[in-house]
Amino acid sequence: MAVTERSTDTGRRGAQGLGVERRAPAATAVLHCLIAQADGTGIDTSVGLLFNHTVWGRDRVITALDVLPELQEAAAATILALAGLQGVRSDRRSEEEPGRIHSEHRDLRAWQGPVYLRRLFGALLAPVWGGDADGYTTYFSSDSTPLYVILVDEYAKLDPAILDLAYARKDGQTATLRESVRAALCWIEGHITPSGLVEVPKHNPLSLPPQVWRDSPTSNFDADGRMPSFLEPIAWLDIQILCVEALRRGAWLLRAAAPLPEDGELPEATAEALAEAELLEEDAAQIRDATLRCFWIPEQRYFGCALDRDGDQRRRLLTAVQSNAGWMLATGFLDGLPENESREYVEGVVRMLFSADMLTDVGLRGRALAHHNLLFRNYHENIWPVDTFMIAKGLRRQGFDELAEQLELRLLNAMNALGSHYEFFVVDDDGRVVDPQRKAGSGDGAGRARSAALATEMVPDRDLAWSVTAAWRIKRDRAARARNGGRRGADAEEWVRRLTVEVMEGKPLLGASRSAAEARRAVRLSDRHLAHWLGLLFSAATVVRQGVPVLAKKYVNVGVRGPVAGHLRLTGAPSRPAGPACCPAPVCDDGGGPKGAPPAAAR
Repeated sequence: MAVTERSTDTGRRGAQGLGVERRAPAATAVLHCLIAQADGTGIDTSVGLLFNHTVWGRDRVITALDVLPELQEAAAATILALAGLQGVRSDRRSEEEPGRIHSEHRDLRAWQGPVYLRRLFGALLAPVWGGDADGYTTYFSSDSTPLYVILVDEYAKLDPAILDLAYARKDGQTATLRESVRAALCWIEGHITPSGLVEVPKHNPLSLPPQVWRDSPTSNFDADGRMPSFLEPIAWLDIQILCVEALRRGAWLLRAAAPLPEDGELPEATAEALAEAELLEEDAAQIRDATLRCFWIPEQRYFGCALDRDGDQRRRLLTAVQSNAGWMLATGFLDGLPENESREYVEGVVRMLFSADMLTDVGLRGRALAHHNLLFRNYHENIWPVDTFMIAKGLRRQGFDELAEQLELRLLNAMNALGSHYEFFVVDDDGRVVDPQRKAGSGDGAGRARSAALATEMVPDRDLAWSVTAAWRIKRDRAARARNGGRRGADAEEWVRRLTVEVMEGKPLLGASRSAAEARRAVRLSDRHLAHWLGLLFSAATVVRQGVPVLAKKYVNVGVRGPVAGHLRLTGAPSRPAGPACCPAPVCDDGGGPKGAPPAAAR
């Protein structure tokens, strides 16, 4: 069997009966609106209610990467905005650290959100997160920093002069972007544990529980439904992947800035830069080796999503299937491995992502259907365009052009059918897409019963930037490929062609929809509607049921007087990582903390 493009199945149910006439969203127009809205800081996060006029670190980086090389000005503005907010001191409430790139910068005066939310954020969140009534800047992400290094490197390949560009640091001092990148690399290296894995301790128990892009409390479960222990450092698969890429790119930047002299004698500065680059690559290799050793599940032929700890500080691998491993394909994480070993990992990831539990008509689920919560749809287990597109880029990097095209077409069809670049798509257990605009109690105009509720933590925001830039990039690249002779699937290696046929066996092979109406016929719409408040109730109950016993044990039983005047204590030494039980780790004098970290008594 050969995988060939065919027309979309016109027999599928469309949007008839919903009483909504929709047009396909224009990615270019929305993108330029977001750039204008960002007011010189890159690409704003959203035109929707929740995230407009906010600077989210990881979002800004990913959108800037999507628009390179065409929109260099927007990417440069992004780099300078993030550098200006880069951490310069240590603060427990905001979790700012020197070199760390922020998670969220929200000016409550500029944010055009609901009045009650602005007041709630200013009165409750800002004080606890190190801000005030006017806003806050938090550093609750571990991925923004390596992503920032990746972005600067990508831009420097187009314009190396940007590294010498001066900017004003958060503390008012002047620095160059080269110094900013070095600070970011130092932050990464400072969180490599003796086991070889990167861990970032939480210092504020009221900060975001998981500090990765799946950052809601219930976003990461073990296969048995257990939430990870967020009070101790967690090694996330995403972070290992991105840090390996960032360290390698940092090494490239150092070497590019230290050209070899013609006479063969190395100036001292050049020798130091080359030695530093070598150390960065050694650290990257150490992280990769530890990740492959600790996260790969041979019997599942896939990667676990995180390593947390039990009450006795023993490491536990979260084995629930999530899409995290797909990001590995978009980086050089597996580069340099023996071909048969690299192929084993790539094949395992591709097979899992294109299994019936993961692949839908509109993209890839964030978590396998077999491992989702039966009571409600978690925020990040849905189909996120940013996630699916990152994996599509990875598939192209690995030579799976036809599989990448199938994911890209699914995203475009969903956006065109629903009329917006939504933050995420909700798909029910039967594989049907839930229209975010469908209201409770609405029928379909064909005599069918009123819709049933599907409990979900969040309702997707409209026209989120990284969904917009994903659509923009897909459309531009499709046009470029069409001008250059079409797809490259026929040039793929034999094992890639074989695997492509195997994973798509029995699955619909979509073609490009020529109109919004055709896209609606390609997307099976659910009869259900989203029940946000019901989902929040179930989510809160899950957090309370699993989280309260953990909090009680840590802040009461161990003698740390936790709740003080209604807030958890924000003082004391941070939790310290220990070598994972699943990995042979050297014994270290500092109790297993990050390399170079001072002893607990000195903190």
